[in-house]
Amino acid sequence: MANPVIIGQPGPNQFGYLAGYQDQQIEVYAPTLYTAKQAAVAHFQPSKKTLGELWVVLAARVDLTPVVHTADN
Repeated sequence: MANPVIIGQPGPNQFGYLAGYQDQQIEVYAPTLYTAKQAAVAHFQPSKKTLGELWVVLAARVDLTPVVHTADN
């Protein structure tokens, strides 16, 4: 598997996010979800028609502890 694309760097006030579009995935370090999504849009450059296929989720807190997403019933 190829090395993952990483946008930004971990640091103070930088959360870790995972972003994906179609079959591609990247890591983004940004202070907010909004700025992480902007970086993902700039990287993937989806058309307006397929912009809804782009996703961004929180993966690590500022102190780099992982965030686990679960489905609660």
